[in-house]
Amino acid sequence: MLKRRIFDIKTKICATLALCLCGGLLCSQTYIARVAVVDMKKITSSLPQYQTAERYIEGREVLWKEKIDSLTAVHDSLKEDFTIQKMLLPQDVAETVSDKIVSIGAQIDSMRIEFFGPNGLYVTEKRRLLEPILQTIRSHINDYAQKNKISVVLDKSEMTVLYVDKFSDISDVILRKMEKDNKKE
Repeated sequence: MLKRRIFDIKTKICATLALCLCGGLLCSQTYIARVAVVDMKKITSSLPQYQTAERYIEGREVLWKEKIDSLTAVHDSLKEDFTIQKMLLPQDVAETVSDKIVSIGAQIDSMRIEFFGPNGLYVTEKRRLLEPILQTIRSHINDYAQKNKISVVLDKSEMTVLYVDKFSDISDVILRKMEKDNKKE
């Protein structure tokens, strides 16, 4: 029920965006914009190579999480035992155990960054395996849009613009108008 409601909201927002875009283009130029909608989730879920790559990445993600969780369990156990026995241990042994706990904590942080950081293995694997497939899909969308004179292609699953022809981009028109206003002042 909630998914259906979210889907309806996304659909309404996409339709409103498309209407605003078309309306804006019609008011600012004599150019008529054609809008198309694509469901990238449907496309990617239909491609076996994309599904294989996603399963591989998910498998690696589980493996990396297990490594981190395993080391975290060792860290937590060692820390708990140390808290209980700290008073009974000689000073040099207590310092050694404390240093080991700190070292394991740093190792956990390092692993998190290595696996899931901004340039971590998860991100690089996703980019390496999925980006070529997504680039091929985008290329097909661009080709289709150009051949069929479609101005804007929206992705209804992510609510993003996948393609905009150069005539639909009114940035230069707005900049020229702003420059005229600045010259008047």
